[in-house]
Amino acid sequence: SLVGEIVVTRKEWYDWEAKYEEGEMDLVIPARITDEQTERVQQLAVQAFVATECEGIARVDCFVRDDGEVLINELNTMPGFTATSVYAKLFEASGLPYAELLERTIERGRSRADAGLHGSRGGPDPLRGQTPRPANRPAAPAGVRREAAGRTGYRSDVARSGRFLAAPLLPL
Repeated sequence: SLVGEIVVTRKEWYDWEAKYEEGEMDLVIPARITDEQTERVQQLAVQAFVATECEGIARVDCFVRDDGEVLINELNTMPGFTATSVYAKLFEASGLPYAELLERTIERGRSRADAGLHGSRGGPDPLRGQTPRPANRPAAPAGVRREAAGRTGYRSDVARSGRFLAAPLLPL
């Protein structure tokens, strides 16, 4: 799909309120980055999906620094999936309407279940708590703080040192 750029409009932090309250963020589609950066974001998104053995859907959030370097921020294996979510909006802008996105996702799941592929990778089941979490999560990119004063999110001043992007994935 197209890559989108998340722009915080009124808040200092990109947090829950910025994501879900009306008017707190804008989604710019396509992202205001070069074709080469777009290609790199999409390439890294697919590589992250494959490397972490994801199945189903995902959204990979990235930063593009002013020097052009693309950094993966997170791989969201269960992104918001309403008609107004970033995931759905990016596919809609790419020519895949929400209803068709739902149909494809359901059909993909049914096909995998019918083929006995659910959980076929042989790894631990994260829903049953068998996957240990790392003691320390990786450091945020330079100039970006993950937490402050009990809040979790990303400071909106990341826009001064780069762009915050989202790239959804729906394997065929």
